[in-house]
Amino acid sequence: MPDRWNKVSLVVDSDYGERLHSLVTDAVWIIDRPANRMAVETLRHLKEAAPVTTFASLSSVPKVACLGVLHIVDLHHGEYSGGYSVLEVVGTSLDEEVRSAIKELGFSKFEETSEGFLARR
Repeated sequence: MPDRWNKVSLVVDSDYGERLHSLVTDAVWIIDRPANRMAVETLRHLKEAAPVTTFASLSSVPKVACLGVLHIVDLHHGEYSGGYSVLEVVGTSLDEEVRSAIKELGFSKFEETSEGFLARR
């Protein structure tokens, strides 16, 4: 991918739905649940919308879903695909297990947000 993939958002909130439209990012990965799927279908009809990928998770626990897909997100947007410098996670908090997993991907700066957190390289 081109180097325009600077910020990737990972949404593990099963009921994020219509809030997806206000998410400003270069690429979005969102857990595949009914409310989210409807919002994704609507968003895909907009020509200027960011690319959105839905992913399945056997777990309804946001933290588990996050940990389960992190390496796949990094594979798709990491150094061999142009790279990204910011990972926004929506729907789970930043605990030590999540922080450690994201540090393994090369992120070192963390900032909590009202809906989750940001990680920066």
